[in-house]
Amino acid sequence: MCGIFGVVGGGVAGLDRQRLRSYQTVQSSRGPDSLGEYEDDRCFLGHNRLRIIDLSDHASQPMADTGGRLQLVFNGEIYNYRSLRQELESRHVFRSQSDTEVLLYLLRDHGVCGLDRVEGMFAFALWDKSEGLLLLARDRFGEKPLYYCEGPEYFGFASSVGALLNAGLAAPTLSPAGLFGVPWLGCPTFGRTPLRGIQSLKPAHYLLVKGDHVGRETPYWQTSQLSPLPPGTREDEVISTLDHLLGESVRSQLSADVPVGLFYSGGLDSSTIASYVRQHCGRPLHTYSLGFDHQDYDESALAAEGAKFFAFDHTAVRIRSEDVLAQLPAFLDTLDIPLADGLNTYLVARAAHDAFTVSLSGVGADEAFCGYSTFRYVKLLERLRPLHGLLPSWNGSRDNPISTAGSWSERVMTYLKGGLTGPAAQYDVARAIYAFDELANLFTPEFARGAVTEEPSLPLLRDSMPQSECGDGRTMGHVTRLELQRYLGPLLLPAIDVMSMRFSMEIRAPFLNRQLIEYLLRIPDGIKMPSLGRKRLLYELMRNRLPDRILRHRKRGFGLPLERWILEPGLRDVVTDVIASKRTVQRGIFQASALKRALLSLDAYSPGERMHHQEFMRLWILYVIEEWIRRNCDN
Repeated sequence: MCGIFGVVGGGVAGLDRQRLRSYQTVQSSRGPDSLGEYEDDRCFLGHNRLRIIDLSDHASQPMADTGGRLQLVFNGEIYNYRSLRQELESRHVFRSQSDTEVLLYLLRDHGVCGLDRVEGMFAFALWDKSEGLLLLARDRFGEKPLYYCEGPEYFGFASSVGALLNAGLAAPTLSPAGLFGVPWLGCPTFGRTPLRGIQSLKPAHYLLVKGDHVGRETPYWQTSQLSPLPPGTREDEVISTLDHLLGESVRSQLSADVPVGLFYSGGLDSSTIASYVRQHCGRPLHTYSLGFDHQDYDESALAAEGAKFFAFDHTAVRIRSEDVLAQLPAFLDTLDIPLADGLNTYLVARAAHDAFTVSLSGVGADEAFCGYSTFRYVKLLERLRPLHGLLPSWNGSRDNPISTAGSWSERVMTYLKGGLTGPAAQYDVARAIYAFDELANLFTPEFARGAVTEEPSLPLLRDSMPQSECGDGRTMGHVTRLELQRYLGPLLLPAIDVMSMRFSMEIRAPFLNRQLIEYLLRIPDGIKMPSLGRKRLLYELMRNRLPDRILRHRKRGFGLPLERWILEPGLRDVVTDVIASKRTVQRGIFQASALKRALLSLDAYSPGERMHHQEFMRLWILYVIEEWIRRNCDN
């Protein structure tokens, strides 16, 4: 786990080296153990190293192949590096025990075709000096970030937006098109960032740069063409295969030369990981969880019970509203891009970073095993399909935007009245913060016009996934793809990465295994989710392995009591002061009436109550956006 930085092109020689080296400070928490650089007349590479595999200097980066033609800077972990190395050793002499060197020679032998053989999380840049060719690539799910920009006679890239800005390779100019998706899904969408000229390389894509030519981002992994399991596949066969795939994923991700721990809530997802850890790891594991004074959020007793069952060394950290207020400025400073998530990871990583450097996590289980309410909602509408459009539309229109802050029954009624005709629209009202159709009433007309002028395809974003992917009895697989592409990849994983790396911690996600995800996508709905019950296959897999209390425990998610704290003095004052400020209104991004409506939603509640989650998220994302702009674009 590291921070990478680089710039290539004919203009490299004229760039200020002192300013380029600002990446060392900006990305210092990503790699506090050592620094490394490579330079020639057309390339400058920098690397901040966090030592995880092979702690010796032999694994330092940038790493060159024999002869020095190739130079690699790499951020991440290759979980199958040992098996890949066995194949490569017949052709190459290795100088280290690192996964970096394995990746280097795999790319030397196979080029971009080698990406198909890599299992892991990664973002890397490979420079071929003799060809003047740069290869950038990112892992399949988006666990590791990689941003890039173009300038006059140079192409720059880094693990963080801040490194590009501080190096002078890009300017802090707001991009309306890049900001457009943030109040929609809680994050920049589809490779954009809110800064003009800075792009995020999309997950499962690579990019080639040669001379002055920057190629197109090209996918190396796609799931839309996976064939379904053979007819007649039995459920016990499915469970057996899932057991093998998940067990192998956990086993491979336990490999490290530093302490490994687990973020453990006591819920089904993290308990599943814990069960396989006990199966494959002979040493005691240190686990951490967060606890709260509000019982409807607190899972510390369940986590303690689960940790005792697995014989783990467990620590529960009690978090109160004053703790969040004290850490809020540092959290906002850490955000590379505006995100609706991440505060929970910031707090648990801050608490646990002295105990271990690597932590396993249950992230990805909800996407893989149909755990979110989005799956239940789309499943319900699928069952109601014969009734679609039969209910009279007494409000006079089927096309009025439906609010995501409304009840689930209101969303179902919209469908019965003839709305929400496509799966993307159905997913939108179940997942979005502001539904896509609501954005016209949120942004000012001037800002919206500027966004569409910058990116004319913006009005088509919601429906950009072909509906043909939703057929043949695998609707839940379609929703899984939407969750991977529109929630996990652009929001959850960037938040987990940037917040954990703030404390030099590496987070690994065994549920995000290529073979496991591909297999789950092939399972028909009749086995995966025949009714409205969530995570059926995961429950069946763990039925005789976990205590009944964990199996029966109602899903809560890894959240904070922000919906309660926002109604108390302190957090309410902080958020209200920013959203209601003259500075926010005069910025001209959001309509003044929309900001007022968001603030008025607070008046419907009293202290001690719990705010509707979506109403809170609308306030929170407006607050985060404004704070991010003040820190990154103003002055």
